[in-house]
Amino acid sequence: METEGPSIYLVRHGETEWNRERRVQGRQDSPLTALGKIQAARVGLVLKTFDGLRRSPLIISSPLMRAETSARIIGDALNANETNFQVDDRLSEVSAGEWEGLLYTKIETEFPETVEHRRHPEWYFDAPMAETTESAVQRATSFLKSAESYGNIIVVTHRIIGAIIRGTYSGLSTTEALASDFPQESIFQLHNGRISIFDTSAAISKNFPTEWKKPDTASVLPCVSK
Repeated sequence: METEGPSIYLVRHGETEWNRERRVQGRQDSPLTALGKIQAARVGLVLKTFDGLRRSPLIISSPLMRAETSARIIGDALNANETNFQVDDRLSEVSAGEWEGLLYTKIETEFPETVEHRRHPEWYFDAPMAETTESAVQRATSFLKSAESYGNIIVVTHRIIGAIIRGTYSGLSTTEALASDFPQESIFQLHNGRISIFDTSAAISKNFPTEWKKPDTASVLPCVSK
């Protein structure tokens, strides 16, 4: 979508080894899989088709390896140089405390009383020593306030904090925000109080990876008036 005024293009890192294993990452890390690198490249090549991102856009990522690696791959597609990159701790994934590194199946088996009243991923906040919801919302709010001083930016982050950023931007509760998915091949454009979603997997041409068709349409998420 090409519109007047600055936008935040919010994306999630590509698939990791622990994603594939169905293991909780949180503030811990694991490398991108081959598919994860392809996903990041797809996102970069589709972002390159947006007029507002053709002139050395700022790329801000979480400091976690999986996000920063994805940001670098996206930057390569956009011919970015070192001055185009920033790292921001506020974009780090929500800490899942003592559950980090555990398989989801192990958590569901060993902590049934904790997870039964929550839908995933909201129960992350119930993990022993986990980050609080209030802390995550505070980080999201602070980052969005800082972003007002930028032009168009690409933000590379994670599933849970990314959902909270979208929810904070659109005026949704944490529960409502976490109910929405954050696929690893989607681009969320935050612009003028509106969130549009672009599926990069739908933008692929038969001649991937050298030729791309620009997305003609986007899904739009409802936003609450602020």
